[in-house]
Amino acid sequence: MSKKGAEFGIIVADGHQFSVWPMHREVPFGWFFSGLTGTQAEMEVLLLQRFVKTTPVTHITPDKRFRTSQWADTEGGSPMA
Repeated sequence: MSKKGAEFGIIVADGHQFSVWPMHREVPFGWFFSGLTGTQAEMEVLLLQRFVKTTPVTHITPDKRFRTSQWADTEGGSPMA
């Protein structure tokens, strides 16, 4: 997708964040260019096609009190089980 005169690239942060960034601007600390370049519209489409939005997984494990709380499933189970 790289071509002569491309103005934008995709930058990536350590936390798996992605952004379309002008090639003439300095990349913010903690970010780096992915190597993909093109017009702003091309890069926005590419982000939607190739890069998956993710959210961190929470590592919270409900304790035994959760299963007997008023919020537990009325049929005896837990929505987190």
